[in-house]
Amino acid sequence: MRVLVISDTHDNLQAINAFCERIGGEGVDNYDLLIHLGDIISPFSLRAIQGLGIKVIGVFGNNDGDRVLLKRFCPELSGHPMQTDIGGLKALLMHGWGGRDVTESMVNALAASGAFDVILYGHTHIADARVINDTLVLNPGALSGYLAERQTYAVLDIERGRAALVDLQSGRVIREVLIPK
Repeated sequence: MRVLVISDTHDNLQAINAFCERIGGEGVDNYDLLIHLGDIISPFSLRAIQGLGIKVIGVFGNNDGDRVLLKRFCPELSGHPMQTDIGGLKALLMHGWGGRDVTESMVNALAASGAFDVILYGHTHIADARVINDTLVLNPGALSGYLAERQTYAVLDIERGRAALVDLQSGRVIREVLIPK
C-alpha cells in the first residue's frame, strides 16, 4: 500500500496543480490513498485534488471554510483527531492546535504513549519525519509552500516500510525514515 500525505494546501492552485501533474506523471495507479491533514480551504481545491482519481480521506484544519460543502464533496473528511487503519497500521490523523509548540508537544506526547503506529499531522507548515517509541511521526509540511521553507508532501510506502518527505519542485526525497514494525 502506498499513501500520499498532504497538508496546508491553502487554495494554492498552482501548487495543487503541480502536485497533481507530478503524481499523474508517476502514475496514479502507484497510489492507493491520499490523506489531507487540513487547511484545504475551499471546495475548488478539494475538487482539483480529487481529479487525480485517488481515494481521499482526511481531517479539517483551522482555516477550512465551508466544511459542510467540503464534506459533501468528500464524506471521508472529518474533524480532528481521527483514528483510522492505514494498511494495517493504527493511525491518528490530526491538523494541530494553537502554535507550533503546542501542536508538537501534543504530537510528541501521543507518540510517546505508544497508542499508535503512525501519527500524521499538519498545521505547523514544517515537514517532519521521525520515530518516537516505535511510532512514526510524520508532517508532510505545507504543499502550498506558504510560511514554509519549501513546498512538500509525503509518501507512506507501507510495503517497503518507509516514509519519505518529497520536495514538490524537484521531486527529490529530502528525508526518509523507516516505519517501525
